[in-house]
Amino acid sequence: MIRIVLVGDTLSGKSTLFDTLLFDNERLKNFESYLTTISPTFGIYLDKYILYDTPSDRRWRIFANPYIKVADAAIVLFDAEEGGKRVEEWKNYVKDTNGKNIPMLVVANVKNKFKHEKQPNVLYINCKEDVRSKLQPFLTSLQSDPKISIGLVDYLLLLLPSVEDVSDRMSHLQIPGCLQQ
Repeated sequence: MIRIVLVGDTLSGKSTLFDTLLFDNERLKNFESYLTTISPTFGIYLDKYILYDTPSDRRWRIFANPYIKVADAAIVLFDAEEGGKRVEEWKNYVKDTNGKNIPMLVVANVKNKFKHEKQPNVLYINCKEDVRSKLQPFLTSLQSDPKISIGLVDYLLLLLPSVEDVSDRMSHLQIPGCLQQ
């Protein structure tokens, strides 16, 4: 499976693109949500791609790092009305966190019909519309890296709750000393 991470500024359309690709488009057309993504969400698209919707706020970004580390590709989103002022910053963040030169697609989310100057090498879409055909050339160009770029233990920790999470909920249980920090 090919792992693709969605990154970009807050309210750039990452979660909307994620939902549009994975869920019924008709259901989403009239749905407005402006909730900040706190923890990464993932979903399987076309039985070939794992998409990771990641938080962009600095205080939650640490939760996205393990997913960025294992990504085979990235989609960097920005709001077309705001301009792509931080696109290079996001690309550098992904490159530094991932450690590899993975393919990246820059996407401008056009929320409203307005006149804007188009930038080269940027895909302009409305994340609420059917974007599958517009993303297909990028998706078909990707190759998976079968090697997980983090250790097996770190990868398994992505799937399990931390000791603190468990101990907070089950304070009456005795935690062995080797598990206490």
